[in-house]
Amino acid sequence: MGMHAPAPFGPAVAFKPSMERVGRLGGLSWKELMRRSWMQFRADRILDQSAMMSFYLLLSIFPLLLLLIDLLGMMSHSGPGLQQSIHKYFARVAPLSASVLVDKTLTEAAHNSGPVRLSLKLLFTWLPASQGVLAVIEGLNIAYGVTERRLWWKRYLAANALTMGALLFLSSGLLFLMVGGHVSEIIGDRLGLSEFVGGVWQVLDWVFYIAFVLLAFNVLYIYGPAVKHRRWRWVMPGTAVAVVLWLIVSFGFKVYLHFLDYYANTYGSIGAVVILMLWFHFFGIAVLAGAEVNSEIEKTANRKSSDAPQAVALAKTS
Repeated sequence: MGMHAPAPFGPAVAFKPSMERVGRLGGLSWKELMRRSWMQFRADRILDQSAMMSFYLLLSIFPLLLLLIDLLGMMSHSGPGLQQSIHKYFARVAPLSASVLVDKTLTEAAHNSGPVRLSLKLLFTWLPASQGVLAVIEGLNIAYGVTERRLWWKRYLAANALTMGALLFLSSGLLFLMVGGHVSEIIGDRLGLSEFVGGVWQVLDWVFYIAFVLLAFNVLYIYGPAVKHRRWRWVMPGTAVAVVLWLIVSFGFKVYLHFLDYYANTYGSIGAVVILMLWFHFFGIAVLAGAEVNSEIEKTANRKSSDAPQAVALAKTS
């Protein structure tokens, strides 16, 4: 696996470039930043890392969604509506056949859960759900050019904390969007402007949806890799790059499958599984590409910050 040659991070190093330098992309232009990120993207074999991530994400998606449904069910007591909402927001970016597969699998798993099994579901679904997060953490460490030196229990603790955070974040975000939809319907009915209010909410629904995605990516970059992190004023530049790349590739993949569904014709009944794994592969590429961008910005800002005192000292002695 390729490693970052210039000024690699260390897991025990507190890396705190100034907020001004980070806001200016570490002093890099966008062209230079993209060039450096692309070189490290190839050196770190990100395509291979994202392929590994896609396998673990496929294993973890169903346990994670089952836990999400149970958690939201306890909070709002509306199980069927929750699954419909999950399907709605998942289908926005995932291919149709993949979202149908996820919805069908969740329905079968929910019907097969009795009272006893439900009480044990947390125990038997938590481990595979956290495995996907562990795979993402390993990929982020490679993108940041660091070696994982945290003890195994600290690594698992970080993965479990991120998994729990993801569940709570998804739960709150999904509840917010569901409640917002119901409130917009009530307001529209009372004002007699159902179509207008509904149209406004559809726009806001997308705005909030993308905002939640941006925040989720940003939290992942801050707490995922084994780096003692920085201060950031706004969303990291790599976060914006990752989300835009993920959305473009996801919608492009959906358009491709709409007009030329090669995978269904080739793989038959398992075509949907292949499509879902390939979509996770694209997701992994976007996540790690964003991490490469953040890594290059921080390395450059750190190097310039460390060079500044030396330049001042030389100026004083001359």
